[in-house]
Amino acid sequence: MLDLRTVNSVFEHMSSRGDATVVLWNTGGAWKPITSKQMYGRVRALVEALQSWGVKPGDRVGLLSENRWEWAVADFAALAMGAVDVPLYQTLTPEQMGFMLKNAGVKVMIVSTKEQYEKVVAAGELPDLERVVVMDEGSFPNAESFAAIMKRAPELEEKDAAFDAMGERRAAGGAGDDHLHVGDDRRPERRDVDAQQSRQQHALFDRRTGYSRRRYLNLVPSAEPRDGTASGLCAVCA
Repeated sequence: MLDLRTVNSVFEHMSSRGDATVVLWNTGGAWKPITSKQMYGRVRALVEALQSWGVKPGDRVGLLSENRWEWAVADFAALAMGAVDVPLYQTLTPEQMGFMLKNAGVKVMIVSTKEQYEKVVAAGELPDLERVVVMDEGSFPNAESFAAIMKRAPELEEKDAAFDAMGERRAAGGAGDDHLHVGDDRRPERRDVDAQQSRQQHALFDRRTGYSRRRYLNLVPSAEPRDGTASGLCAVCA
């Protein structure tokens, strides 16, 4: 029986399956596969970029996206390197988003679309935010291109001992794994946030984190094949 205690342990299992399909994504009405080693290379590419920007264990990485393969890559990458993942609902207003990002001290924000990028722009002063990454292709002022980062991924599909060791430490419960504490003891200057608002944000983040954990069960093959396939994999991105 698989012992999947954290999102990092899911990534560790998922990324060890070589050419097996672990994700299906829909483009132009057609479902296309992403293999285990392709996901591994994409996560490594994003970790490389985050580290080059100075993101360290414990730093906050915001994630605002619909259900798509880039979401999983961003989540896996942040947690693999020990950063704290801050997932937000797509329906938040710029004002709500601004409160959460400022309160959490988000350093890098990864968003899906032009609409979500514009919310970040309109969110007000965010003193800790240093980088914004946009998944969709296009021109976005002062933002990094997710697609450009992924161009290096094919070069990173082979297993890397140092990267795997880092992930194994996180899977075992290392710093930054699956936890978000808004206004926690490491950010004492944020303790003056209204208590009721803080509780509301905790509840929102807890619900979203729980959702993300359930989502990743789709990356693990089931015991019984489905729809005549050999692996029983589910589509995770629609």
